[in-house]
Amino acid sequence: MALTFVCSGKDRGVCDHEAEKRWVGRCPGCSRYYSIKVKGTNDDTAREKSTLAVLGLQEKKYIPSGMPEFDKVIGGGFVAGAPYVISGPPGVGKSTLLLTICNLYANEKRPVLYASGEERREDIAALANRIGAMSPFVEVVGNQGDCYEITTRAEEMKAKLVILDSCNTAFLDDVEASEGSAGQIKAVANYFTAWCKREEVPAIMVAHINAEGFLSGPKALEHLVDCVLELDKVEELDEDGDIIEETKGMVMLSSGKNRHGASGISSYYTVEATGIKPVRKKSRLSLV
Repeated sequence: MALTFVCSGKDRGVCDHEAEKRWVGRCPGCSRYYSIKVKGTNDDTAREKSTLAVLGLQEKKYIPSGMPEFDKVIGGGFVAGAPYVISGPPGVGKSTLLLTICNLYANEKRPVLYASGEERREDIAALANRIGAMSPFVEVVGNQGDCYEITTRAEEMKAKLVILDSCNTAFLDDVEASEGSAGQIKAVANYFTAWCKREEVPAIMVAHINAEGFLSGPKALEHLVDCVLELDKVEELDEDGDIIEETKGMVMLSSGKNRHGASGISSYYTVEATGIKPVRKKSRLSLV
C-alpha cells in the first residue's frame, strides 16, 4: 500500500490536505505546524522491520554531553529523538546545569537552542557569561513560550539539542487552556515528545515542582518522556549527624525513570557563583 501524508487536522474537520510527499513545517492546507500523519504502509516491510530479531540488532547510539557525570545519570549520553524532563526546587541550579551542558555539547560545533519562557535572553546571557558558557553554537530565545515558534527555529538552525525552560510557561496557541494548567502542560509535553522523535533531536524540558515536591502538572507528564531527572540539594553529615557547613551549595542529580539506562543513578555537584562542577569523591551524603 502506498504512503499518503495527511494533515492531522482532518480528524477535527478543519483540514483535508493530503499529499504523496512529506511536507516540512506548515501544512500547505491549513498552515498549522507539524500536523502531518502517515496513512497507509507496506505491511511486509513493516513486519520485517518490527521483529525483535531485527530490532535487537540495531545498536542504540549515545551522544556524549561533554560531562561524564551527567551522562552516567541519563544512561551513557543523549539519545537522538529522546525527550527528557528535569525538575527541582527554585534556585537549585537547573539553569546553571543546563547552560553548562549546552556549552559542553556545543563544543563539538553542534547547534543548541535554549528557549526560556520566563527570562529575557539578556538575563540568560548574563548567567552564561558568569559561568563561562558562551559558546557561539548556543542560540538563546528569551520570553518565548510558543512551542510552534520554538520548534520552527530549532529546525531552521538544525539544532542538535533543545532546552525548553519551562513546560509551565510554554503553550500551544490552539489548545484551549491557560499557560501552566494541567491541560496545557500535557499538550506541551505531548507536542515536544512527538517533535523530538520525528526530528530525532533530544530535548530537555524543565518542569516546576509543587509544594508537595512532585512535578507540577499532570502525572502523565512522567509517562510521556523517556527520562525523568531531579536536581535537589544535599548536605554532608559528620559522624554525629550534624551538617557540615562547608558543603553548602552541593546538589544531587538523579534519574527516577530512564528508558535508555538504569534508573536511580545519581551524580553530585557543587554550585558556585562561577558555575557548577561535578564532585567525583563523595561520602556520608544525605538528602535535605
